Amino acid sequence: MKTWRFWMAVVIVWVAANVLNIVSAPLWMTMGKMTDLLETGTNPIWYLVGNFTSAVVFTWFYDRVYSSFAGGLKGGLVYGFYAGVFLNFPTWIVAHLMFRGFPYGLSWIWTGFGVVSCAIWGAVLGAVYRKK
Repeated sequence: MKTWRFWMAVVIVWVAANVLNIVSAPLWMTMGKMTDLLETGTNPIWYLVGNFTSAVVFTWFYDRVYSSFAGGLKGGLVYGFYAGVFLNFPTWIVAHLMFRGFPYGLSWIWTGFGVVSCAIWGAVLGAVYRKK
């Protein structure tokens, strides 16, 4: 697992995650009409650290279940889709029940965004990560 391929894949997924978040965040935040939901005083380094941690876990899990999916971009896309549903559906659909003022519609927007994001991460991962 701790091969140069693994760490290269982590870095590439991390970069893809950050680019995707930077490009899409304004869109999905305004779609939910919750533009004041994010904490604006947070040091941006913590977003990078969070995305890096996610990239490590996402890649590590892919390394563990790699044989269950076809190799390459398509297999990574399928892995990312399944991982996205597994991670995002229960998290965001329940969020409106847990957080005061969190709209139910935004739960679906964030669930969809999370599934699509993970599918993209998986496609990138499948394209660059190949085990021997």
